[in-house]
Amino acid sequence: VAAYGAWLLLDSGNPAYSPNHLPDHQKKYIHYFDELGIGNTFMANCLAVDGLQQDFPVEKVAGPTSGWETPIKNLLHFSDNYDLTEGTYDGWYKSEPPITDSNMSLLINNHGIDEVSEIITYNSKLKREGSQKLHAKHRRLAIFLREQKYWVLIDEVEGGREYIQTWNFPPIDKGLNTERYFLAPSDEDLYYGKYHSNGFTPSQIRFDEKNKRIITISHYRPNIAIMNFVSTPVRYSQHYGNKFPFKGWQSYGIVGENVPAVQMEGSWRGSAPMITVLYPMKTRPGNAKNINAGIETFENASNNTISSFTHHDKKILTMCQASRAPANLKQGNIKAKATLLLTQKYGEDIVKGVVLGCENFSINGKPAHINNKNFEFSLNNGKISIHNIVPPETFRWKLNNNSQMIPEYK
Repeated sequence: VAAYGAWLLLDSGNPAYSPNHLPDHQKKYIHYFDELGIGNTFMANCLAVDGLQQDFPVEKVAGPTSGWETPIKNLLHFSDNYDLTEGTYDGWYKSEPPITDSNMSLLINNHGIDEVSEIITYNSKLKREGSQKLHAKHRRLAIFLREQKYWVLIDEVEGGREYIQTWNFPPIDKGLNTERYFLAPSDEDLYYGKYHSNGFTPSQIRFDEKNKRIITISHYRPNIAIMNFVSTPVRYSQHYGNKFPFKGWQSYGIVGENVPAVQMEGSWRGSAPMITVLYPMKTRPGNAKNINAGIETFENASNNTISSFTHHDKKILTMCQASRAPANLKQGNIKAKATLLLTQKYGEDIVKGVVLGCENFSINGKPAHINNKNFEFSLNNGKISIHNIVPPETFRWKLNNNSQMIPEYK
């Protein structure tokens, strides 16, 4: 996530290619900084189930330049008001695997028992705990509100009992890394511009369990609030350069030092979807006494089955409700039996919004004709306009005006 010229959230980067691609003091940690470590679910801005990470078969991943010849059947929608994407994972989640005996022997041969004693101890612990595995389905919707310039995420999970969102922040220090291993030219201004050395320290990332939010409070760069809306408690934890398990690290590429970077986790239980707002801020929010100053206009209106929030700024009243199964959702004179109802009201006469999983839809008590369960709508002085939201049918690479290859879905 980037806004106002700076990265606000990152994944943890590319895994080390081999031990020889790490500095000497990190070579023995190759098994935690390779694709099984730095590339796992906790190192992405993703979701873990019961403390387990996705077990995604490598053979199912498309090549970096091939894309999907036939797009997956997930929703994709772009308009003047909203960008909407849907992602799903339906598969196994697994515990952290121990290092194999052959690889452990190689570590001991290369570094000696004393130098890898902490690794041996941790590996023995993983072996004693044994392999854990469960099947779950995770669906994430991401909606960008173009006028208000923030994102709304909806996480739904079937399977497991406890769910953990992970958020990874830019590091404050590049360490020994000086080369730009993984950035395209278009990324350089974002990462190596005026904010390049000003990520976030652990003390600049606060959490508020009462109001269910994570807030960055840097004086030197743009900030972000991550606000959760659900009826059940959310527990937050912070990791920074932790070992065993390895959490809170950033890799600058397949070559170089892994440096400490703040990783936040938010865990909760319950069957209702989790609504999360990613709210970028150009300056530091709040003050010394109240870090919520400036974002008090977001209110949690969730119950046991329907997660919901309202946000009232000077111009727009935004309301969002989400349910696992179609439910009777209502916002003002708009009603829908649906899984999602997002509305934005401009004064008395204009309402815009998104409805998903809809079985019936009415305005002022009058049924509106719909021919798709997923759609964007606008209501202007009593006149309604509806545009269906559907999965793309075709994909191709397209050359844009800057001679760059970009994906095009239709």
